Amino acid sequence: MPIAKIIVGWIVCIVLLTGCAHHAPASIRGNTAVISGHNTAQASTADATRTVLVEAAAIALDHGYRFFELMTPVRPGADVTIRVFGKGEIDEGIPNVYDADAIEAGRMLAPARPVNRP
Repeated sequence: MPIAKIIVGWIVCIVLLTGCAHHAPASIRGNTAVISGHNTAQASTADATRTVLVEAAAIALDHGYRFFELMTPVRPGADVTIRVFGKGEIDEGIPNVYDADAIEAGRMLAPARPVNRP
């Protein structure tokens, strides 16, 4: 019976360790983070944009920030760089700045004042 206990012990360990495995959150350096284009490789531009905005909002909120700005254009399959800001660190009316709380709550998927950037 000692072999059976060892096998059961290993199975329990594997199950417990598998439950701990998860997607590592993006790290923020210098108030910027990079969102991998891997999740948008087969998406349309609209779906890629939606995916990036939702992921950027999650990153910002997970790290204690409220707002973010897309620093690079969203293209399916391409990495996107974002810059994050806390409440009071940026004017909320600046074009192309997104409210992570609003996106997380499903209320907003566009900047408050969209403009065309050169």
